[in-house]
Amino acid sequence: MTTETTIQVPPTRYGECITCARSDLIFHPGPGAGIPPGGLWTDGRGEIHGKGHEIKELHFKSADEKRQELEESLRELCRETTIETICEILSTEIKKDFVTTAITFLSALLNYTGRQSVIVTFKAGSSTGKSYIVLRVLDLFQKEDIIKLAGASPTSFFHELGTPVYEDVTDENGKPAKRLKHILVDLCQKIVVFLDQPDPKLLERLRSFCSKDTDQAIFKITDRTSSGSQRTKTVILQGPATFFYCTARYAAESQENSRTFILSPSGAEDQEKLRQAINLIATRETDYDFFSQTLANDPQRHWLSERILLIKMAKIREINLTPEDSEYLKSEFLKRHPVLIPRHSRDFPRLIALAKGCALLNLWHRRTEEDGVIQANRSDIDAALKLYDSISEANELGLAPALLEWFRAVITPFWKEDKYPDKREIARKHLEVYHEPLPRIRFERDYIPSLEAASLIFSEPHPDDKRRTIYAPVKEEAKSLELKDHDDSKET
Repeated sequence: MTTETTIQVPPTRYGECITCARSDLIFHPGPGAGIPPGGLWTDGRGEIHGKGHEIKELHFKSADEKRQELEESLRELCRETTIETICEILSTEIKKDFVTTAITFLSALLNYTGRQSVIVTFKAGSSTGKSYIVLRVLDLFQKEDIIKLAGASPTSFFHELGTPVYEDVTDENGKPAKRLKHILVDLCQKIVVFLDQPDPKLLERLRSFCSKDTDQAIFKITDRTSSGSQRTKTVILQGPATFFYCTARYAAESQENSRTFILSPSGAEDQEKLRQAINLIATRETDYDFFSQTLANDPQRHWLSERILLIKMAKIREINLTPEDSEYLKSEFLKRHPVLIPRHSRDFPRLIALAKGCALLNLWHRRTEEDGVIQANRSDIDAALKLYDSISEANELGLAPALLEWFRAVITPFWKEDKYPDKREIARKHLEVYHEPLPRIRFERDYIPSLEAASLIFSEPHPDDKRRTIYAPVKEEAKSLELKDHDDSKET
């Protein structure tokens, strides 16, 4: 039973009623005006709560307790960490593939800076986890920042993602009217993921934009009107943006290869990874609800997701290096490349971007002299060099790491024995190493053209049987390319 009596005494305790399910109860100690010696409970409206109800007292933290808890939470959220720790958290879903996961994560993180967006291309055979790695990493990023596309033609990409911008004009009758001025495709700080190879014409149109020649690219496209005539439209592409491409094709023009990180998940040669993948699939597919709940309740994933959000909110626009660290990074790059080629002018900025990504991950522990600007340190540079060294040889040849690994595992063993294999011998060796057949069309249209473009191999007729084609090294040095351990789950 309740009365209309209103209590004005400040409360000291709070509770909820188990009997009537009210959770806004306040206890007032007595004695006092209108309050018995034993005190009484009121609800949120100030009305006395009925007697005989079972009340559970709640503990509310003081302002000092809340402030202390918040400070401890922020200290834990912003503690210094490493890219190895990040990959360990992601290993719940991504088995091994340390280098690939690390570069994918840092590339996505750099999207939240003003100038350091990068492009990443995944090239590998089917079922190796190209799009899987990208999507699992991006699960921790803000959904509104991600655009996922299975594919797109040049015009559909602009129309689907674009917003028409109109201008005021006067029509032929002198009346006010609206005319399409341009289509604005605002990709600023967006992560665009192509889950499969996009239209080659779209890649051609995005070249200058993706290589950061400019943050705003203007295109002219034509559309057919209802009357059948052609009408020209202006499309403005606004950036910077981060792009991820996933494709099973190795062959590509050098213009695309030189603008991007080229990554490959490990495949059939890494049996331990495949076993771990089977275990993961068994856990996920036999009880998906339990698996999803486990991921949702993982405190480390919560920590990483919240940290990414804080990095986004920090609005870091620039990451600098000291003159000493800049000189150190440059000297390390030149030490690895005593003879320079034009594409190194694009490779070097990507190495710098990795160092800046490591600094952004720990922005609260990096020196800053003005808002929005932090300074990378030597540990960031060393971490970037280790990651870059793992992919530099393949990337600078314009090859996917998986294809260079295939070349080492299948082709070079013949050359070391001074044998020049034909297609049949290569197919047998591929089956021996990878435990699956080598598709003839893929071999002829993808593998060989890519290796020939990298000047690792050339084909010629067999000297004794012109119907057979054999494959020989362009340079003698290619014979000595050693097969490397593909287990990049280890720290590089």
